[in-house]
Amino acid sequence: FEVFQRVWRTGTAERHPVSSYKDGRIAGWRENFVYKLPSGEVVSVYSDETLRRRAEEALQENEQKYRVLVENAGEVILVAQDGQIKFVNRRISDVAGYLPEDLIGKPFSDYIHPDDRETVAERHINQLKGAAVPGVNPFRVITREGAVRWAESNIVLIEWEGKPATLNFITDITDRKRAEEARDKLQSQLHQAQRMESIGILAGGVAHDFNNLLTTIIGNAQLAMADLPKDDPLREDMEEIRKAGERGAMLTRQLLIFSRREPHRMEILDLNDVVQDMDKLLRRLVRESIELRMIRAPGLWKIRADVGQMEQVIMNLAVNARDVMPEGGTLTVETANVELDTAFFHAHDVSGEPGSYVMLAVTDTGPGMDKSLQERIFDPFFTTKERGAGTGLGLSTVYGIVKQAGGYIWPYSQPGMGTTMKIYLPRAEDVPRGVLEEETADTEAGGEVVLVAEDNPPLRELAHKALQKAGYQVLTAGDGEEALRVSEAFKGEIHLLLTDVVMPRMGGQELAGRIRTPRPGIKVVYMSGFPDRELSHAGPLDSNATFLQKPFTPQSLCLKVREALGTRNMTNAEIGTRNAEG
Repeated sequence: FEVFQRVWRTGTAERHPVSSYKDGRIAGWRENFVYKLPSGEVVSVYSDETLRRRAEEALQENEQKYRVLVENAGEVILVAQDGQIKFVNRRISDVAGYLPEDLIGKPFSDYIHPDDRETVAERHINQLKGAAVPGVNPFRVITREGAVRWAESNIVLIEWEGKPATLNFITDITDRKRAEEARDKLQSQLHQAQRMESIGILAGGVAHDFNNLLTTIIGNAQLAMADLPKDDPLREDMEEIRKAGERGAMLTRQLLIFSRREPHRMEILDLNDVVQDMDKLLRRLVRESIELRMIRAPGLWKIRADVGQMEQVIMNLAVNARDVMPEGGTLTVETANVELDTAFFHAHDVSGEPGSYVMLAVTDTGPGMDKSLQERIFDPFFTTKERGAGTGLGLSTVYGIVKQAGGYIWPYSQPGMGTTMKIYLPRAEDVPRGVLEEETADTEAGGEVVLVAEDNPPLRELAHKALQKAGYQVLTAGDGEEALRVSEAFKGEIHLLLTDVVMPRMGGQELAGRIRTPRPGIKVVYMSGFPDRELSHAGPLDSNATFLQKPFTPQSLCLKVREALGTRNMTNAEIGTRNAEG
């Protein structure tokens, strides 16, 4: 009635919605149109609005449901149109730190990693054109703090406000990408370790075979020289053969070092002392156009290593540094105490033991190396030098020595920026043990019987001649089974068994075990071209076993046999007499 009175009084028509109720609830809507006639009468006309109002409420309810779903979705939902962001849900704040209202109307490419912008924009355009695009597209985004995160989008073509647009469902895949990268790194490390191990096994096998050959060459050359008069012209030729054999033996030692199978003598040492002792040698080694700098850290911690091998490491690195600076430069050898943590090893993609280390760094100002070259520098026989200028074993030898000492080595280099080779060796906490002085041993025999078991005929003959010349009675056999037959047939005492470890049909260890049954007092000397106590498939030797490493000389063979039988120390008078007779 208030509306009727107001319209009658003012003459202004009004619309007035009215709700109808049933059981206390709204049952329908109608809209009254109230107006005043010229005659002064007030008229009301109404229409039923129930269906329209219910449709509007249903629409609002659906919109609310979808808004809740979109705003609380676990992935970023973004609408892009004409290269701009038209809508984005609140999930973007969790992923990239932006507020949705800050992004509306902004170009979406501003938030894509520069390297991915072109690809993402191209996919957006192709999607709008209806062209086929990959269902899932990975790319990188830049967060509000400037960090980089990985994302993956699934794109759907829609209409937005009457124009084509793309609906993008974007998932944060950063954790997955990091896991994949970590897995790939581990896989790469495994492949590298397997590759280096395979090369090491090959190198060790090659060294073993060459050691047999070299033992025969060097030994026979020495035996021949011993029988030649000092003025015989053939002595010079035999000496060259012996020297060539020894150079070959040096190469096999380098191969064994790389494969981490070269016998070595570990002791507690100060790396500063090693560097200082090599100062003069290195200064003679480098050219005058190269400045040599030695930086030795005070109070350097001790390490456990083979001093000869450490000298070889410094020498090899210095030679490499010299050779990459033909026009001159600066070569720096530096030591330092460092603490390596888990983050350091993680950055270098290795599993290492955090703790105290001694660093040795050799730096040159040469041309540097790219990444592909750095990945190959430790491979045996790989070299960038001209043919004939190097063996390609320098850095592989360094690698083997460092690994034997429980350390790590990494190159740090860029093209045009020089190279630094850094070695990290574990700090030694042990008290240094004194080095025993070697006693001069008598190699002369007293007629003892030696049984030689060796499957290599030239090497077996060499041992026969060397031992026989030293005064031993020698029996020979080509393998373990033949050695047993020789032992059974020989009625006298056999004082010592000299046996190769790896032989066909029966190896040296089995032979020694079986021959001791009828001859319990027999001494045994093992010999092999494989490294000490790491004898291929034959298994490790007992720690108390006497071992002779190939290649050996007749002198070292007789020394080892005399040692096993019972070495007697020579007096100064005997040494003087022996030298005078020689």
